[in-house]
Amino acid sequence: NRNSYRKTRNRTLKKRYQRRANKYRRAYLKERKGIAKATFRWLVKDPYSQSEAIVKLKIKKRVKSKARAKKKSRYKRSYLAWKAKSRKTRNRTLKRRYMRAAKRYYKRYRRVKTVYYKTVKNVNYGWTTINRWQKYTLKTRDAGTYRYYVYAKDPAGNIQHRVSANWSVVK
Repeated sequence: NRNSYRKTRNRTLKKRYQRRANKYRRAYLKERKGIAKATFRWLVKDPYSQSEAIVKLKIKKRVKSKARAKKKSRYKRSYLAWKAKSRKTRNRTLKRRYMRAAKRYYKRYRRVKTVYYKTVKNVNYGWTTINRWQKYTLKTRDAGTYRYYVYAKDPAGNIQHRVSANWSVVK
């Protein structure tokens, strides 16, 4: 009688724990949905030092700034307004003055860039073996274009003068 009680009790506890484990597993899988993996492959070459180097990997995401886009459109509107004003007038002095103002806004319009790269991840590898392909996997929910840069310094303290860079698209 006592053994049957233990068996049923163990069975009910096992079911209870199994239900909780499944609940947390479902929540974990739901959270992992929508996570994309981007693999970045890189190689540090140094013909002189065959051993290792200090390596850092910097990953940046392409971001479009709404504030910059707004400013750029404002400059374009001002440029077009001043240009139209200069075309309407017959007075040469005013025409020149209006075109100068139009050029000023055109330069500002050309100078403002709406897209910039925001640093997402810095990976410090420390002393790493070189002259061999390595990879880093970035897990992210954000779709977009990512650039990555690899910086290296050899044991003598010489900084890599050609920083390697590449990009990848996460959909």
